[in-house]
Amino acid sequence: VLYATILALTLEVLYSRVTRIQENSAIEAMLLSQITRNLLSLFVNESEWAIEACQIVANQIVIMLWYGVVEHYASGHLFWHIVFS
Repeated sequence: VLYATILALTLEVLYSRVTRIQENSAIEAMLLSQITRNLLSLFVNESEWAIEACQIVANQIVIMLWYGVVEHYASGHLFWHIVFS
């Protein structure tokens, strides 16, 4: 019974953590979309600046995706380590 309780609490914590990560990623993706539209409007006549600004946004998307994958893997790895140790 104690083992099942610990397992259930661990799953609850991991689920809430993944849910928060997904919510934060969705909000950040929405903001990056707005920023991209604003940058393209701002630099409509200056293509070099528009390219550089959009590259910065693209780099942020890569970072967001990379850390999301790493965080998701780390959560799952932690879960399986607790279950089988």
